[in-house]
Amino acid sequence: MSAPAPFKVLPVEHKTDGIFEELKEVQRKFEYLPAEELKRIAVSRGLALRDVHAIASYYPHFYLQRPARVTVKICDDMSCHLRGAPALQRKLEQRFQGMSEDDLTIRNVSCVGRCDHAPSFVINDRYYDGFSPDEAVSAVVQTIGGVPPRGSIYRLHEMPLATDPCGGEKPYSALKEFVRSRDWPGLLAKIKTAGLRGMGGAGYPTNQKWESVRNSTSPEKYIICNADESEPGTIKDRFILTQLPHLVIEGMALAGLYTGAKRGYFYIRHEYQEQEDIIRGELSRACQNGFLGKNILGTDLSFEITLFVSPGGYICGEETALLEAIEGKRAEPRNKPPFMAAAGLWGKPTVINNVETLAFAAAIAAKGADWFNSHGANGFTGLKFAGVSGDVEKPGIYEVPMGTKYSDFIDQYGGGVSSGRKLLAFAPSGPSSGYLPASMADLPMDWQTMNKAGSMVGSSAIVVCAEGRCMLDMALNAVRFYRNESCGKCVPCRLGSQKMVEILEGWTRGNSGPSDIPLVEELSHALRQGSICGLGQFLPAPIQSVLKHFRAEVEEHLTNRRCPAGVCFKGGRA
Repeated sequence: MSAPAPFKVLPVEHKTDGIFEELKEVQRKFEYLPAEELKRIAVSRGLALRDVHAIASYYPHFYLQRPARVTVKICDDMSCHLRGAPALQRKLEQRFQGMSEDDLTIRNVSCVGRCDHAPSFVINDRYYDGFSPDEAVSAVVQTIGGVPPRGSIYRLHEMPLATDPCGGEKPYSALKEFVRSRDWPGLLAKIKTAGLRGMGGAGYPTNQKWESVRNSTSPEKYIICNADESEPGTIKDRFILTQLPHLVIEGMALAGLYTGAKRGYFYIRHEYQEQEDIIRGELSRACQNGFLGKNILGTDLSFEITLFVSPGGYICGEETALLEAIEGKRAEPRNKPPFMAAAGLWGKPTVINNVETLAFAAAIAAKGADWFNSHGANGFTGLKFAGVSGDVEKPGIYEVPMGTKYSDFIDQYGGGVSSGRKLLAFAPSGPSSGYLPASMADLPMDWQTMNKAGSMVGSSAIVVCAEGRCMLDMALNAVRFYRNESCGKCVPCRLGSQKMVEILEGWTRGNSGPSDIPLVEELSHALRQGSICGLGQFLPAPIQSVLKHFRAEVEEHLTNRRCPAGVCFKGGRA
């Protein structure tokens, strides 16, 4: 008889399941991941050391070497870039110049989801936002002295919401009704008649996702809530998680019961620590009250939800990369086909919906499609949560009728362009949508209309640029974000993103040649056609939109080596 294995034997496909929590625990203990600890984890899971190292080295929030005693990370993406991040970073670098790298490091970090209170920065995993450069210096000094200031808290601007069926007083009313009636065709009919789409950006009809998985004969299915909004300007889901957590969870449960899934995963970005606590508490209450778990409300129906905290990285928001992360792997997008409805999590049929989509699904289930379609503006129907940031007086998140003109949204909800300036441009949905000129601000927030205009409604991450901004600089800023967040799996994105950044940096520094614009066009085509996922496919959007709508400004850079806004030709970071 063979001797027992020195470690717990796991099925091959589940050997990395739960590995991130184990790595996080090691990093909390040692402040980084020592090689000996990686070896221990590999042995305990029956994995090769190279496999554990490949996972740990992929995610930016894991350290393979001991970090500096104080690490400062500054967001300079879109909204923060517009709201003073460059000046804040210069102030910090000047003030702490000459300090040992063992004591202090200052670097950039990709968007941390606080665009409505920009600029944002991180000191040793504490998040700060809305600080002036002098206040940021003070925070670093205090941290060096061993008394770090308290991190910024989420400042929720509470408002009455049409989406909440009962003002939070009688949650899970739709779940109770459908558990009683078992009218699953009626549930889907409501979702379909309301025309509910995926609100994370793609706009895919929700009823089609649900129906495809319900029709699968597989006994094992999954529902996943994607709460990993990580694109610059995208802040609406954090608001919904804070104010309407019960609706999101009810939407997941309804999706699970309709499709026949018994388990769901609530995937939340790790920067949303306050919202993680809120969801954890709401899941606990839902289980205690019989809305989740085995034998829901005393019936034979079951649906359980596991909260999964993202290991970090924008790419994790891509649905197949998200699956890889849940499975404990490197979050690299999968090739398609097979598609999610046939082979998703652990190779089983899976529905992935955005936070907003699930909240609306629960509201529609409770109030009906007619209620949802009774809202709207300018001939369009429905509701949308939209965030506005950048050069506006009142950055924030608002519930608005679909069809609202972007000009009305910026003026009536965002308080107008800051400091009384004129609108120069706006991104309807962060960098993925590209930039549109002020002359197009009267377009309505409508899926088809925006697609015809060469942009998108997307996640409604509206970023406003006032007069005096350099749109070439803003295109570079957006492309640089994509370059930094590329997973590197496919060659077009890995190499193309870096090449695009190099070309645009050259344009802002006076280094350009006559073949540059044709090269950008060719590179854009290669990225759109050859990239595996949306990151590479949308990467050209910022510069393509600027070339289309602000061509004269770009030509002034290339021909006369002059930036009309006075922003470029001053050096800059790679």
